[in-house]
Amino acid sequence: MSEQQPKKKGAKLIKIFIGLVLLIALAVGGAFVYGNTLKPDWEFKRSTDISRWNIAVYDVLADVPAYPSWSSQIKEIKDYKKNADGTATWTAVFTQMGELKMHLTESKKHSMLKIEVVENPMFKGYWLYEMQEVGKEDNHVTRVTLTEHATPSNPMIRVMFQFMGGQVDGVLDTALADLKKKAESAKPGT
Repeated sequence: MSEQQPKKKGAKLIKIFIGLVLLIALAVGGAFVYGNTLKPDWEFKRSTDISRWNIAVYDVLADVPAYPSWSSQIKEIKDYKKNADGTATWTAVFTQMGELKMHLTESKKHSMLKIEVVENPMFKGYWLYEMQEVGKEDNHVTRVTLTEHATPSNPMIRVMFQFMGGQVDGVLDTALADLKKKAESAKPGT
């Protein structure tokens, strides 16, 4: 009997292991199928009011090399290159997302900046900053709306985005809070 007990224990452990492997495969397969049913594009939008002219807010955003000095989410800007057409490219080193190659693709002086993620196999997307004066003549207030648009290519990334919606809002809230602090700390007229 003593020889059969180790065999029974070994067979039971193998069955448990196979069951766990099948359960994990089923969960991953289910997530993949679910990810294929989700819309491929995601958009998150947040706004804040900043007590400065839109010119001052725009100037903070347009000064890409200075981002690490005021953004708590960006450690470093590498390989910054401003192009003759007003666009720019750089690599942003984020505190939590690692490195992303960025491209300022569009801007309207004092009202809008569009920054795209480029050369990323996981997703395509952009951040769109829109600035609108909402204060009266003696009260300079700019409403900044930040929109993140993402198109994840992988269904598993779509599932992750589905469950991270609140975290993405938190990233946008932090970006806007950092921008507000920097813009409002600047001397008026600078």
